[in-house]
Amino acid sequence: MSETPDGSPPRGRPATLSRETILEAAAEISLHSFSVRAVAERLKVSPQSIYYYFENRNALLGALAEEGIAQLPGSTAPDWQTYFREGLIGYRRWLIASESPALLPEINSSWVRLNDQASEGLLLQMEAFVDFFIKAGFRPQEAIEVWNLGTTLVVRSLVTRLNDQEVKDHWRALRTDVESLGAERFPVLSQVLREDPNPVEEWFGRIVEIAVEGVAAVYGVK
Repeated sequence: MSETPDGSPPRGRPATLSRETILEAAAEISLHSFSVRAVAERLKVSPQSIYYYFENRNALLGALAEEGIAQLPGSTAPDWQTYFREGLIGYRRWLIASESPALLPEINSSWVRLNDQASEGLLLQMEAFVDFFIKAGFRPQEAIEVWNLGTTLVVRSLVTRLNDQEVKDHWRALRTDVESLGAERFPVLSQVLREDPNPVEEWFGRIVEIAVEGVAAVYGVK
C-alpha cells in the first residue's frame, strides 16, 4: 500500500479492507492499548477507513464481543441446578480464558450489553436461560432475577481477575502486615493466615453452591 507524501497511510477505504480484516486486527490489541487509531495503524490505513465500517470505538468492540459470545458452548443440563451451576462456572472460565479486548468491559456492563452496545449474543443466551427456568417451574420475572444474580456473581468475581499466584501474593502480604503490626493483636487473622489460600476456582465454586441453594430456598423450586 502506498503512502502519502508525509508518510501517513492514505485516506479512504482500501479495496483490501473489510469488516472481517478489521475484526481480526482488533482482536490482537490489548484493552489498555485499544483504540480505532491503534487498529488503523496495525492495518496501515487511516482511522477514517475503520469508521466506514464501525461508527465508533464501542461499535467496533461490540462487534468483536459478539464474535466471542457466539463461541459460548450450549448446555444439555437435565435440571435447573446443574444448568445454573455449569453456566456460572463455565461462563467465568470462558471469560478468564478469553484474550479479547472486547470482553473485559463486561465487568462494567449491564445484564445484556457489551461495550455499551446491545448484544444479540447475550440476549440469545438470556432467552435460553429464562426459557429453561420457566419450564423448570420459575415464574418469568423470577427467571430474570436468577439470571441477574448469576451474571452479577460472575462479573464481580472477575473485578480483579487475580490468578492463584496473585491471590497467594496478596495473602502473604496480608500475613506480613499482621506480623509487622503485632500478631498478638490479630490472633484470629494470624491463625487463618498461617496456611496458603485455597485456589480461586474453589472459592467461586463454593459461592456458586451457596447461590444454587439460596435460589432453591427463596423461590421454592426443587
